[in-house]
Amino acid sequence: MFDDLEERLAKMKFESKHGVFYPKGYVDAIFEDRESLEKAVKLLSTAGWSSEDIVPLQGDEVLKIHKETVENRSVWDQFIVEARSFMGADYKFMQKNLEHAEAGHYFLLVYAGDDEKAEEIRDIVQTCEPTAMYSYGPLYIVKYNTEA
Repeated sequence: MFDDLEERLAKMKFESKHGVFYPKGYVDAIFEDRESLEKAVKLLSTAGWSSEDIVPLQGDEVLKIHKETVENRSVWDQFIVEARSFMGADYKFMQKNLEHAEAGHYFLLVYAGDDEKAEEIRDIVQTCEPTAMYSYGPLYIVKYNTEA
């Protein structure tokens, strides 16, 4: 499941957004334990989601991706990130994700592509009790559960 990070990331359909890991079109579920993540992967596979669209990540991998993304920011990207930190809630979600990664939580990114599929993913994954779950839209992040 966690064999090759580069291989898992290569199959993802996203681009960085101003030097920030922003997996547009994906649902991001965060789990405190590996068993819950594995259960969610199994449920999604059984429901017909392709393994190409299901990307599990460990917390240390999320931290590595974040570090590489930050190191590759342009001056303009850094300005945009700083400006957005004052304006947008998406910065808050990114910070929360880093806190979860530092705590050793597990991440599950599932490609939805549209709101209807994102809601289907949400309904399946919610049964595995993720700590947090978000959907990354083109312009904003949708929060799916009650994490503060």
